[in-house]
Amino acid sequence: MGRARGLDIKPEQLATREGRSKFVVCVVGLGRMGLPTACLWAKAGFKVLGADINPLVVSAV
Repeated sequence: MGRARGLDIKPEQLATREGRSKFVVCVVGLGRMGLPTACLWAKAGFKVLGADINPLVVSAV
């Protein structure tokens, strides 16, 4: 894993699915809002990491 690159992102890097696939989004909490949010990021082409304290939620995903 590298450092966070939020300030290094150029708009053209996000213009294509291929460009978005180079970025990782982390969603903490996979409940009512977190899981749908993680799904939307993934559908847009980003790599997504999800974290939750509930092991049942983690194993279901």
